Amino acid sequence: MLRLLEENVSLGNYLQGKGYEHVAIYGLGVIGKHLECILSQQGMMPSFAIDQSRNALSCNFPVITLEDTPMDADLIIVTVTYDYLNICEHIRKHYSC
Repeated sequence: MLRLLEENVSLGNYLQGKGYEHVAIYGLGVIGKHLECILSQQGMMPSFAIDQSRNALSCNFPVITLEDTPMDADLIIVTVTYDYLNICEHIRKHYSC
């Protein structure tokens, strides 16, 4: 993601060009909120986000936890850098994308 931004490539256009229409964000900390801002400025509002603190967040899209009923997503972008492999393993138990 950062490499694309450094090369002045629109992340929204890049994702749409790869066929991703329903993009979700895992983690709405600092990086996740920046990603949300970038995508929305480029006309690609995230379909939803996955965050364990969903009740403390206010967004213009649904925020769920992994324990909630999965929503449709073509791609989930994980913005959490700690415990990345474990997080991906948990996501794969609920999502096939």
